[in-house]
Amino acid sequence: MALSQKLFTVEEANALLPQLRRHVPRIRGLAAALQSSCPLGGDRDQAVRSLASSGGTLVPHTYFLGLLALRSELAALDALGVILKDLEEGLVDFLHMREGKVVFLCWRLGEAEVRFWHEVGAGYDARKPLP
Repeated sequence: MALSQKLFTVEEANALLPQLRRHVPRIRGLAAALQSSCPLGGDRDQAVRSLASSGGTLVPHTYFLGLLALRSELAALDALGVILKDLEEGLVDFLHMREGKVVFLCWRLGEAEVRFWHEVGAGYDARKPLP
């Protein structure tokens, strides 16, 4: 996923949460289903390489459709301008300008609103509450 150049306000980030609450669980479900049904012994990377090199002929049709659905969901997040940081945790970041510096607003699936931020080079453990 390409790093978005859109800068979000806290209000703009919070306005996207209904969409994120739909997309992130779908992505998690699709990724889990693909992992459990991988036709090449659970090696997703090999399955994707095989799919790319064979035009899709080495993987079952349902697996291919799952890959397409996952790609579509990830593209939807990309179009929103957000960054999915951790699929298992449901972590999503939004670029934000804070005190003249670009940082990330940080949201986790299950949180009611965006309430935290962290430096671009830092992760979830370094997040701080918004004022």
